[in-house]
Amino acid sequence: MRAILITAVIVAIVIAAAVFLQQDAGLVRAEFMGASYDGPLAIVALVALVGFIGLYLIVRLLGWLFNAPRRFGQIMTRRQQDASLNRLVDGTVDLAEGRFARAERVLIKDMPAGPQATLHYISAAHAANARGDQAQRDAYIDKAVTDSPAASKALRLTQAGIQLESDDHEGALATLEEIGANDPRNLVAQRLRARALQRAGQHDQLLDMLGDLRKHEVLPAAELSDIEAETAAATFAKCEDAATTKIWKSLPASTRDNPKAIAAYAQRLIALNDMGTAERVIGDNLNRHLDDNLIALYGNLSGADSARQLSRVESLLKSNENNATLLTAAGTLCLRQELWGKAKSYLEQSAALADSPAAQQGLADVARQNGDTENAIAHLSRGLALALA
Repeated sequence: MRAILITAVIVAIVIAAAVFLQQDAGLVRAEFMGASYDGPLAIVALVALVGFIGLYLIVRLLGWLFNAPRRFGQIMTRRQQDASLNRLVDGTVDLAEGRFARAERVLIKDMPAGPQATLHYISAAHAANARGDQAQRDAYIDKAVTDSPAASKALRLTQAGIQLESDDHEGALATLEEIGANDPRNLVAQRLRARALQRAGQHDQLLDMLGDLRKHEVLPAAELSDIEAETAAATFAKCEDAATTKIWKSLPASTRDNPKAIAAYAQRLIALNDMGTAERVIGDNLNRHLDDNLIALYGNLSGADSARQLSRVESLLKSNENNATLLTAAGTLCLRQELWGKAKSYLEQSAALADSPAAQQGLADVARQNGDTENAIAHLSRGLALALA
């Protein structure tokens, strides 16, 4: 639309000029070095216009020729980048579909310059790792770091993650040590280090990290809970029997509040035949953590004050009457005190809510006590089926 308007204006100006010149054509005289030339104004104007247009076109052509190499280079770079991007996509697809050797070949072919090369190297490192070539994997990351030094931390974190995936725990820890020297508070590095230490079985070092891991929410809650319990159990396994309680009290408060860690401590006490302390530890924590594992451990705890255990469980049942694990624990404790009718009632309620091998075992014991062999066998069969399901 704009071009049409400009053309219309020019045509209008030309028509107006033609009408004007037709009425009075005018005369132009040019003198140069004693010579003179007389000519109609229209002809002179036309020559000047043609000369201006010619000069303009020559300048534009020279400008185009001057910029041609740069533009050609831009075109070639763009084509190379497009080809590189296509290879990156193809290599990533091959990697995802398990064609690791082919993916690696595609990714490193005609490696582009610039930031895209980093993506190629990372994907090629994954492919090499999947082939089991750890040396080549690390070499690709080193090249990526050389090409993109500003991204070295991110690349080393990626390397540690890949090393961890391939169970190269020592390699991952070495890489993370390098990162930690420059950025000790990096949460991603702490997460990877915790996982590497856990898988490498280096619980002594992991123990020192537990407080910070919980404080900064470095790991998902469920995973951290497992790590805390595993670390506590591993620490108890290595310590002297007399030092068990001292070790427990030295653990971070967050770990001592973890039901799985509490269970690990209680199991250590049971192994040491310290049933009274185990009963107090589990019982006191049941008021804060109605955890199924703790409840089952408490119900199966023998050698302590079973009357006190039953009283505590029944107290908890007043506000948790539909908790099947509590009902099973109550039934088991009643069996220990030979309260057969009460045991049967608790166990039948538990089985109705959420049947379990423990409930069926308890009901088999009641039936056997009552001389009902047929029902005892039926309950044992049911319990076995549940255990194998």
